[in-house]
Amino acid sequence: MTDPVSTTQLQNAAADAQLLEDVINGSVSQTFTTRLGRNVKSLAKTLADMGTLVLPAAVTENSSRLDSIESVNPGINIYVSSSGNDSATGDSAANSVRTWQQVLDLMKGGVTNNIWVIGDLLIDYYKLLTSPPSKLTIRPVAGQTARMIARNHSNVASYTGIWFGGSGCNVFCTVPIYLDSTSPYGMFSTDVVGSVDVYYAGGAVTQSSGNTSHLFATINGGTLNTIMAGSPIIGVEGRVYRDVAAGANPNDNKYYISNLTAG
Repeated sequence: MTDPVSTTQLQNAAADAQLLEDVINGSVSQTFTTRLGRNVKSLAKTLADMGTLVLPAAVTENSSRLDSIESVNPGINIYVSSSGNDSATGDSAANSVRTWQQVLDLMKGGVTNNIWVIGDLLIDYYKLLTSPPSKLTIRPVAGQTARMIARNHSNVASYTGIWFGGSGCNVFCTVPIYLDSTSPYGMFSTDVVGSVDVYYAGGAVTQSSGNTSHLFATINGGTLNTIMAGSPIIGVEGRVYRDVAAGANPNDNKYYISNLTAG
């Protein structure tokens, strides 16, 4: 049972209510004293006083400070086209680079890297990303067709694909993938300490008649967490995960976590 309200509490509540009414309705010259001894202005006086305030001058943009803040975690865009030029900047569709090697040279570790693809992008050069991007998106330029093709690397012939040797990268790929390599490895591969999350939503994965590469591969303890949107693996069964036979569950391999139960 709650305690009854005392006479004093009722009197205080009435005084507070009256004060609130006075503050709201008081004139521009009035101030009031609360029952606890504080002086408060009427609303009209407060607004009038605010009108006499001199606002500080607009803050001048400190571009060097903004640049230093942005440099903590900037995102970058890299455009690559089958008709591009590796001497270009890669910062727009009109200035697209041409090769995967040049894309690798332009990539930055620890930040978001957005790769925009026009035409066929040959993944044909090896570089272990020991300091990978925090997020790597690979998408077609709007209105353009695009494809990623796994080929034997020109500098390490037994390898193919994109190699991660550091943890913490989230990959989002909506470009269709075509496997066309005699390498045993994958379009997305991790090595040693690599731990990577890959979300693939590029539609059906396809392969050449002589292909022996995979979509995903791990070696030396690297791990891959993968999500396949729509499970587009018909026709490449057994080439989805390295060391996972067609029809086998990739989650039975300790180096893979997958939304698929058969690869």
